[in-house]
Amino acid sequence: MKRPVESNQRKMRMLALIVDGTGTAALSGPDSNQATLTDNGTGDYTITFDKAFAQVPVCTPVALTADCNVDTFVPAVGSVQVTLVDNTDGTSAKDGDFHILIVGADTTSKY
Repeated sequence: MKRPVESNQRKMRMLALIVDGTGTAALSGPDSNQATLTDNGTGDYTITFDKAFAQVPVCTPVALTADCNVDTFVPAVGSVQVTLVDNTDGTSAKDGDFHILIVGADTTSKY
């Protein structure tokens, strides 16, 4: 009897993006054609996926600008919001550059 092969890692998708948040904010990287960037204000960016994930993806943003850090990131099935802060006080919003890797699934099934 044939049985389907099932896995909790079916239909995985990954986006590797670079955000240039200084000056006019821009999105680049190998998967930049699959998302759009919105500059919400100083140190506050939203990346919207052209195709939403079926489940909330895992995101790993890493600040590239030496004088700022990633403060928060809030992933959702259709987007991720990332905020950056100044290294000197840890609270003031600051524009900066960052890489972000987004890994998610295009199926809701975990089996």
